[in-house]
Amino acid sequence: MTHPTDRLAEYAAGAGAPDIAAHLADCAACRADLAAWHRLRAAERLDAAPPPGPELLAGVLRRVRAAPAAPPVFIAVPRYSGPNRPRRLLPVAGQLLAQQARLIRRPVWVLAGLAIAAGTVLAAAVPPGRAAGLFGLVVPPVAALIVAAGAGDSGPADELVRATPTSPRTVLLARLTLLLGGTVGAGLLATLLLATRDQLGAPGLLLAWFGPLVPLCALSLAVAVAWRPGAGMGLAMAIWMLKLLTRPGLLDARIAGAVATVWQPALPTVAAAVALAAAVVLAAPLLHRNRIRISGVAQ
Repeated sequence: MTHPTDRLAEYAAGAGAPDIAAHLADCAACRADLAAWHRLRAAERLDAAPPPGPELLAGVLRRVRAAPAAPPVFIAVPRYSGPNRPRRLLPVAGQLLAQQARLIRRPVWVLAGLAIAAGTVLAAAVPPGRAAGLFGLVVPPVAALIVAAGAGDSGPADELVRATPTSPRTVLLARLTLLLGGTVGAGLLATLLLATRDQLGAPGLLLAWFGPLVPLCALSLAVAVAWRPGAGMGLAMAIWMLKLLTRPGLLDARIAGAVATVWQPALPTVAAAVALAAAVVLAAPLLHRNRIRISGVAQ
């Protein structure tokens, strides 16, 4: 049986064909196709219907205007009250310190702890009276190194830190609190352990390493934040090596005097170092923007 499939569209449009009518009487498949063509033609007629005139819109407007007005709805908007800053200061500071502790690389803490532990063991092994000099050569450079390594940029994490609303000044202050707090705490613990056998006692041991720690950390911090961490670490190690070479005739008198100013600081030197560190912290936003601009030009 031959099905007139290609002629069903014309038949549905009204073109009479007796042979197609006779075929449709015996073929259910062709009748189903013809019904589909009839539905398609009916849809075309609906699409071809003219759009409603302006009287439809006029009728809708009359019904809207005739409807009774709805009563006004008053919504009570809660008043905003700012956070209680005195109560939230400590939790926010704790969260900031905890987040910064995660950004400081773990090898920094590990190497610092091992260096201070080794210095404590060596200072305990030397004859009494020499522990202060030996231990004073350990804690200051360790503190300066971790300050330079931790206070400077620490990789991709700092790109995210710059994108946050937290000021670089606040971030730097939090990192310094963690780095110096951990180092000074370890130094105090070692001082208490060594004071039981050294002739100077705890105050003498404390002054032997805490005095040079302040200017050395301030110098390494300034170079690390203003330039790069590696430069700050290199400066601290250079001053430490010059201290080891301060023997009669090995260094120029001016260089030996500069090293002595850092390693045996007087009160004005300590005050100047504290002022330098404070200036670096205050200028941290400007220094960070300058570093980002220089990096963009270099790329």
